[in-house]
Amino acid sequence: IQAAGDFSGGLVASFWSLAGIMFVYIAFLGQRQQLMLQEEELRLSRKELAATRKELKGQKVQLQEQSKTAALQRFENTYFTLVKNLMDRLSNLRIKKTNTTGQAVYNNLRSGLIELYNKNKERKDPSEGFRIRDAVDKVQHRISREVIADDPILLFNEIYLIITFIKESALTKREISFYFDLLFSKFSTPIVCVLLYHSFAEDYSEHRAYIVYFTNEGIDYPLSRFLIDSSHRELFKLSSEELDYFKF
Repeated sequence: IQAAGDFSGGLVASFWSLAGIMFVYIAFLGQRQQLMLQEEELRLSRKELAATRKELKGQKVQLQEQSKTAALQRFENTYFTLVKNLMDRLSNLRIKKTNTTGQAVYNNLRSGLIELYNKNKERKDPSEGFRIRDAVDKVQHRISREVIADDPILLFNEIYLIITFIKESALTKREISFYFDLLFSKFSTPIVCVLLYHSFAEDYSEHRAYIVYFTNEGIDYPLSRFLIDSSHRELFKLSSEELDYFKF
């Protein structure tokens, strides 16, 4: 009986030991399965996060494009309003005696500028800068007595305003070039000529650089067609720094 009990006790002990091992193994399998599920969830979460980031990046780019488009629209609204107002004022110019109107008034200004400059040129003492400034000043006073409705020289302030508006905008250099080309393409040769010399006489060097560049390079006009004397090419020559600025 004792032998049977020992056998029975050993058998039961062995059974419980095996059962314990099985329970540990099953628990291990369960934990492993749980870890696998967690890893899968983490992988899916990462994938979803990457997709979300990509979507947000796309939305950011879209918002940036929308913001850029809105900014360009605001710029163009102001730009074309300024240009229209300027062109309307230019078209209203009229000389009393000859009934010359519009931009043709600047033909008289250019002729007067050449006449007064040549008179000053005969005087040997004044510098070249003085001759130009004196001629611009005198022709300005002469034309102001002859023109009805507006002062053609004061209208240059409108042009300088548009130049400043374009160059201080948040546009790319190519966009800036486009709007400058568009502006100067609306002006006759005499108006650009007088504008060029006025910018020199008033020491508007920054504005003059834009005028020189975009009437010489931007719309492929040779600078010489705007000069009242061929020797003035050096006066209006752009510096290397200015040329570098206009490079695209």
